[in-house]
Amino acid sequence: MPAAAIVLGDFNMRPDSAEYRLLCDATDASGASLLTDLWAHYHPGQYVMSWHSNPSKAGPAESALLDYCLISRELGEKARDCWIDETATGSDHQPLWAVFEPD
Repeated sequence: MPAAAIVLGDFNMRPDSAEYRLLCDATDASGASLLTDLWAHYHPGQYVMSWHSNPSKAGPAESALLDYCLISRELGEKARDCWIDETATGSDHQPLWAVFEPD
């Protein structure tokens, strides 16, 4: 595992899935987490929509949090914010933004 790593994108997994736990519960030999979900770090327990089955949002549809920014411990020290742009149009996925302090 590199010291500085970002794993970002559409994972098609929910925060309560086995796949999510496999990624986010992994630890090194000392027991420290290898990857941190930046959204969960800044917004614990808030499961907003990052995917919508009906992008026009006209009528009933399914929505879920499926997009993530997973970061290594080293980058966690530089992370400053994370949000999902729920107003963006043009895709069935909403952009996930992450802000890091420059070196």
